[in-house]
Amino acid sequence: MKMRTAAWKDSSRAAVGVFDDVWHIFPDVPLLALRHLDRSSVALSGRNPKGFCFALLFAFLHPFARAVGRIFDALIRIVRAAANLYGRLFQIQPPPRPLSSQEQTRYASAFGSSLALDRVLVQEDRIGEYLRIHPHVVGDTIYLPSYCFDVKGGVRDQGLLDHEMAHVWQHQKAGGLYIHRSVWAQIRASLGLMKTRVHGDARDAYIWEHSVVRGVSFERMNPEQQAEVIRHAIARQKPVGERMAPSLHDRFVAHVAEELSSGRLGL
Repeated sequence: MKMRTAAWKDSSRAAVGVFDDVWHIFPDVPLLALRHLDRSSVALSGRNPKGFCFALLFAFLHPFARAVGRIFDALIRIVRAAANLYGRLFQIQPPPRPLSSQEQTRYASAFGSSLALDRVLVQEDRIGEYLRIHPHVVGDTIYLPSYCFDVKGGVRDQGLLDHEMAHVWQHQKAGGLYIHRSVWAQIRASLGLMKTRVHGDARDAYIWEHSVVRGVSFERMNPEQQAEVIRHAIARQKPVGERMAPSLHDRFVAHVAEELSSGRLGL
């Protein structure tokens, strides 16, 4: 009975998420097109033919990419829900747990009122572990392989949980957009298309320090970089003012931490 209840809740959450992803295509596409058309008119009036051509091109490409991305997000939700349903019915996948009181205290301090902690679930992902799928977030549920948990059900790697909680925050702020953007960032990193090349694989999508040096804002970073910045913000022990000669990265993380806890941080 408990497994069936969990399966029903999984399916309900997935259905709501799929509806949200598909529904947002309709306002997103015309708004993006109008934004780029406005830029093209500004470029034209400023006698900037190159800027006009690029803006006109993106008036078609950006809305199309957004629609494809939203559909991809919805498909990921459906696949994840189907895997959960299979796992529940055949008793492979245990029911998810809510955040512990200690975890809630930690994240209430970090995220303030910008994150609904009562909606967050932590799932031991035995199916994903079998398929060698890395820790990930779909909706408000964090999926972690069995080896990430200790004997009491707590998460062994606090930094990993902090990173995944940042993805939950992204979901609650902007829906499923983080899903396809994260996947795309990792694909680009694997192909060596990132400006920062350290590892030469998908791990380069997580490196944020070089972006700060180049003056890239938090909002312009990819979702994996954002999650890593938030992970560092949560782990901060002292305000920057108490440190000796804070670095550029220290100041950036401190700013993000302040904006995050106050609810002002945007995507």
